Amino acid sequence: MKFDKKLLAHDVIRVANELSEGCNNDYILKNLAGFTALGEVLYNQFHLLVLPDYTLLNIDRVKKIIKKKDLRSIYELATFSNQNENTILGIKDSFCNEFDRLGIYLAPFKNEMRRYSEEEFKDLILSYFATYGNVPYRIVKKYFDEKRIQLKTIDVKSFDGGFYSWLHSLKTGFIFDKYEGLNTMSAWSLVHELGHAVDTETYLFTQDKKRIFGSDGLIEVPSASVELGFLDELIDNRIDPNGGRLLYNSRFCLLNKYCRSYEEAVSLDDLMLCPDGTAYSEKEQMALDELAMEARATGRDKELDDLYIRSYPFRDFIIYILGYWFALHINQIRKQDKEEAYKIMCNIDTQRYEHTLDESIALLGISKEDFISGKYVLPKIEEEHMALKRRYNL
Repeated sequence: MKFDKKLLAHDVIRVANELSEGCNNDYILKNLAGFTALGEVLYNQFHLLVLPDYTLLNIDRVKKIIKKKDLRSIYELATFSNQNENTILGIKDSFCNEFDRLGIYLAPFKNEMRRYSEEEFKDLILSYFATYGNVPYRIVKKYFDEKRIQLKTIDVKSFDGGFYSWLHSLKTGFIFDKYEGLNTMSAWSLVHELGHAVDTETYLFTQDKKRIFGSDGLIEVPSASVELGFLDELIDNRIDPNGGRLLYNSRFCLLNKYCRSYEEAVSLDDLMLCPDGTAYSEKEQMALDELAMEARATGRDKELDDLYIRSYPFRDFIIYILGYWFALHINQIRKQDKEEAYKIMCNIDTQRYEHTLDESIALLGISKEDFISGKYVLPKIEEEHMALKRRYNL
């Protein structure tokens, strides 16, 4: 399954031209990341180099905008984490304690995945997204019909594995996934990325939001929800129950990895420091533009870059533990009422910038204490683990 090279080139060239037309800061923030990633795909795969006219697009101005964005991202991530530290660490403890109690470990599984023809593969994914309604179905169908998907390893330095990259001004994007072949594993991974596409096209584009990369604590909730829902469909409908449980197992192991690496990740205190190691004052926190300018003026750009990169493990821990914890709860509701589960997921999704974490939890209809403890989702983890053990005599 390969994407349309001409379509990708057309979209990237169009944005390059728009970037060259003296666009405003808002346009650069919304489009530069997607343009860079997709331009890299074009160059690495087809040796086609597409660049904006830097005689018109001032490179120093672009650097200034990106530095300001990076600094804001660090600050917002640290603020979100600080405000919700007890909740996040409580979830971590609940999950890790259950993981240890059950003795979960990564099981080999690559050869156990069911294979599909291309028609079966597309029908499987489309019929699944149809259970979420006409809008998600039409978006997913568009990505298939317009050939905006490729299942093949792509050499893009910023990504390892599958990724979805969008062009905000064109209101669409492309999906690339490392899992080649048409099987349950590649379908599972693609469903996750399609979840990002549906989220972006139904929320970010329609509400014209700027997503500050790294500071959106609930960014993985929609994609994780459709991913785990897909595994439940594979298991409950006997499409590939072995593959579904093996992939549940691999996801639990990945979450455990993020949790265990948390102690080695950059600390909250480090994230709240200026690039020179001094703490932000309240006034400085409200003046991120000036801070970014000061960092450049004193030649501390690299230190700011290093701090942003060091925030990645901390960011991954936060977004994935929250994303999949919410997803487990949403899919427990989905087993009883698909429409209600989708409504809750959409409410959490569309209001996540306006709501506090506590307000998002309340949308699930359970107490914060039950959410943190995993009262309603730990049995699901045990159920899938024990079924896997029985199947493979582990």
